Amino acid sequence: MIDVTFMVETVKRHWKALLVALVASLVLGGAYSYASSGGTVGKDTYTAELTIYVDGYEESPQGDFNYSLNEDYLINDCKRIFVSNSVAGEVRRELGEDVKIRIPYWSNPYTTGNLYSHFFYIQVSAPTEELALEAASQVADRGMAIIEESLPVSSVFLYEGPILKNGADETTNYGIDDLDVVSGSSLTSAARTISPKTMLVCAFCGILLVYCALLAADYLRRRIRSEHDVERLLGIPVVGAFASGPDDAGSYNVAALAVDSACKRHDLGKIALCTVNDPALLGRIRKGLDGKLSRCQIALSVDLLAEGEDLLGLGECDAYVLVVTQNHATGGQLAEAARILAGAQLPAIGALYFAK
Repeated sequence: MIDVTFMVETVKRHWKALLVALVASLVLGGAYSYASSGGTVGKDTYTAELTIYVDGYEESPQGDFNYSLNEDYLINDCKRIFVSNSVAGEVRRELGEDVKIRIPYWSNPYTTGNLYSHFFYIQVSAPTEELALEAASQVADRGMAIIEESLPVSSVFLYEGPILKNGADETTNYGIDDLDVVSGSSLTSAARTISPKTMLVCAFCGILLVYCALLAADYLRRRIRSEHDVERLLGIPVVGAFASGPDDAGSYNVAALAVDSACKRHDLGKIALCTVNDPALLGRIRKGLDGKLSRCQIALSVDLLAEGEDLLGLGECDAYVLVVTQNHATGGQLAEAARILAGAQLPAIGALYFAK
């Protein structure tokens, strides 16, 4: 079962750490998005471009596919061959992994759809002019040879190129850039930017990770840090909370009323006032409650973990009230006190919680 109160208390208790985690995650997210944006192709990259023309059968033999009926299939099948392992892969293995091969689409600016025709062009990028031109020539030769062998086309040939499209510090235009190109024909470096979306994702993941770690640490650290911890760890309801220390007269009145009401409902006469490793507090608490209880009396004041305490007197009492101080007892001490009270088989009226 999800303990919402415990989760909220963890946020209140560690809000400074969560705030630091949020700021750090935002900074890291911004740095990551800035570092990973832009610079897709360095300024020393050269691009060679070539244009391929391909046509399908106008009349095909029986059982043979007729590409003239659908230019989309014709162009897509041809492009697939040029970027395949048999063409692009072989060229890169021979000339180096620095060779990049792209086949952009033309797009219709009015319908945002792709435009298909018998022409398509291929861009080959490499660190030097000579390597870009050589790789483009090999791509054209290998690709057209495989198309002629494997696809039912009537003609395929190199219409133009390879020509150097852009150099280290310049971008030339041979007219092809007048068309809107989806992949982009200019390969110059893009400006670096910070992505708000990446920052938000990093912030969410960072603060969630830190919060889960703090939540687990609070859950495993079995100490009394709030009224809710008393009920969660000991299973005893808090009948009085003292935020201003053991001399808070108003809180004593509320606690005495709660104890008196419980004694009246269950016909209790003698109660034991118990604390965990905090004997100095017992006398002040008993003094604060004396004179305010009308239905019962405090018959025993005992520190459950103090050496030499006579715990046999618990058997003469009808119920007990447990006094708990914030962050005073360890998890092991609380477990031992709970074991002693369980052995005494006394009902619990409730707990008095003292905040530091």
